[in-house]
Amino acid sequence: MRNSKFWRSPRIPKRFIPYLFPLLLSGFMTLIITGISIFKVLGIDTVIANPMKFFQLWLNAYISAWLIAYPVLLLVIPVVRRLVNWLTEGDTLSR
Repeated sequence: MRNSKFWRSPRIPKRFIPYLFPLLLSGFMTLIITGISIFKVLGIDTVIANPMKFFQLWLNAYISAWLIAYPVLLLVIPVVRRLVNWLTEGDTLSR
């Protein structure tokens, strides 16, 4: 059963979707990609022997990558949306 108090909590207005979507997308993507990259660079032996080093490097790489990824997505999403509309038939994607 749903907790009615949780579902009635204040939410972000829909007008912020163009900024919230790239924020979340860039956050998840950079978290996953930097984690995989750091893991590959260090190797499993180093990660097991020194997990704090892994997480420290991962966090540093994540912050740097996210600071670039979010503004890039803000610029690229409209271009990609137009490209997808051009490549497909039927109704266009909403802006």
